[in-house]
Amino acid sequence: MQNMADHPVGTGPPGETPIMTTSRLLTRRDRRRSGAIIGGAAVLSAAAVSALVFTATNAAFSDTTDNTGNSFEAGTVELVDNDGGSALFAVTDMVPGDTETGCIEVTYNGTIVGADLTGLNLYGASSGDAAMIAELDLTVNRSAAGGTCGAFVSAATVYTGDLGSLGTDFATGSAGLTPSATGETVAYQINVTLPASASNADQGLTADVDFTWEVTT
Repeated sequence: MQNMADHPVGTGPPGETPIMTTSRLLTRRDRRRSGAIIGGAAVLSAAAVSALVFTATNAAFSDTTDNTGNSFEAGTVELVDNDGGSALFAVTDMVPGDTETGCIEVTYNGTIVGADLTGLNLYGASSGDAAMIAELDLTVNRSAAGGTCGAFVSAATVYTGDLGSLGTDFATGSAGLTPSATGETVAYQINVTLPASASNADQGLTADVDFTWEVTT
């Protein structure tokens, strides 16, 4: 090992140019090492600062409020009547001029009422002899809301004409009373007449009809 005394201050080993520090001489090799250490420290320092900035940027005050338990249910439309499953008419041996009368109470049990309903219409499906269907006169009157067949009072005429001209679906049906409340009942009085003008050609002819009341939104 060489003694420092072998190399005067300001000189170094052959082939290397020394630099002066307060404690020792640094060769170029030492200076490169020193620079690497300083550079590494600078990189570390920048990473640390970046971490601090990232943490600060992602820190925030926060709060929430909830509205829970929401649910949705569709409304209903429901019509029932008091016919007990039996036909209003089972008429035989009609003669010209005869009128048969039946009455039915239609009750609305749906939950959708008023403006949300398009309406309530009456229509029918006829079968039998075309001549008889065209011959029979049909008149349908309705009560006001809350009316009954037992004490029927007509509030409006729903349909008047021959049986064959009665509408056959909702679109062509005749307007009844649109329900305004759940549980509302309306009585419909139906009158069927074989006109006095019926001829011998009508003898023995038959006509059948199914009446339908429909309510829709």
